[in-house]
Amino acid sequence: MIDEIFMLDDEDSEKLTFPIVEKYPKVDFKLYESLDDLRMAVNSGKVNPNLYAGYDVGRKQNNGEFAIIEEIKSDPPLQIIRHLQTFRHKKFKYQKAYLKKALDTFPRLKMKIDSGGIGEQISEELAYYSWRVDPIHFTNDWKEEICADFRIRLEEQMIALPNKKEVKNQIHSIKRKVTESGRFIFDAEKNRTHHGDIFWAIAMASSLGERAKRSSINIPGIGNQKIILPQKIIPIASARSFSKTPWPTTKMPVGIEGLKAPENISRLHLKVS
Repeated sequence: MIDEIFMLDDEDSEKLTFPIVEKYPKVDFKLYESLDDLRMAVNSGKVNPNLYAGYDVGRKQNNGEFAIIEEIKSDPPLQIIRHLQTFRHKKFKYQKAYLKKALDTFPRLKMKIDSGGIGEQISEELAYYSWRVDPIHFTNDWKEEICADFRIRLEEQMIALPNKKEVKNQIHSIKRKVTESGRFIFDAEKNRTHHGDIFWAIAMASSLGERAKRSSINIPGIGNQKIILPQKIIPIASARSFSKTPWPTTKMPVGIEGLKAPENISRLHLKVS
């Protein structure tokens, strides 16, 4: 259903509903157009104050994108995108003021912000919010981890997306590519209108919540025991690298542990023969 929505033209796709809406019929998935509207929803109890935000910086070539997500503490936790704001050709002074307003309006709001390149200045100027603002560098390892977690949320119906063409297109534009060295890189397909900025803002906000996990399943033939699938569908690069040459920790066969490579290898073969 998700792929079907992504692939259809906007006129048809917005007639469909995401499966998550049917899964949670009593939940209001409303997207609030302004911070003031969201503040009134929080004050009235319609939205809980557990809010997470992500800001992907942009000025001229790409838009700046800001997203706020509500996380409902349940099993599994449910995330709902509550506010999106696009900064198109807006001065950094305006963008910083908007971020400050969000942080001041919602005292429990936590935010991740793109601190690379032109985002470094804004992240430094928001440093006085201390632990509530987390500067992020968009490394390949970080992208790999955050994309894997976000995919789990989509497939497990743990995050609700607004049924908007631009949001769906940008999320669907993120592709995994393999470099000549065999490393994975994640980036948006080349286009003139965006660089997947909405996706990165949403993904940053989402990553501040409870860690995404695969749901457990019952395997026939093993009683009531549950098998929990791995949390990651794509292993992060750091898990495949070592700071030094690994060495076996298990006990070696008798007579082997005393050998020194490589000068004693030939002596070993002579004894065997």
